[in-house]
Amino acid sequence: MFERWPEDLPELAQRHVDNSSRSRFSTRVEIYRRLYRARDYIDSCSDRKLLLKDMAAIAGLSPHHFLRLFKQAFQATPRQYLIHRRLARAQELLRNTDLEVSQICFEVGFESASSFSTLFRRRLGASPLQFRQTVRR
Repeated sequence: MFERWPEDLPELAQRHVDNSSRSRFSTRVEIYRRLYRARDYIDSCSDRKLLLKDMAAIAGLSPHHFLRLFKQAFQATPRQYLIHRRLARAQELLRNTDLEVSQICFEVGFESASSFSTLFRRRLGASPLQFRQTVRR
């Protein structure tokens, strides 16, 4: 039987679903649609406190299965993905606004300016202030 891709499923998911043959094709497609729905939710609400159980509920999966399947699909846990999105937004704000670092920290969803700065430095190799000075030269 010929299996046809729904047009709204991203190419990455299409390749990954092809490699995962433990369940029926239609089941795999539905799981990826749910995971992408949850990822879109994370993208749109990344400035808020997000809980695993809420993300899993958006996907219609248990927290355990959501965590496992999300990591399998996107090569990152939901928390890692959320942090990545927050740091990307912080870089954009540092580059394009004159907001103070502490304001940016809270604007993107971090709860502590010190943990934000530490994480920013660890991931990007420079403090938020150093990053701002470098990109504005």
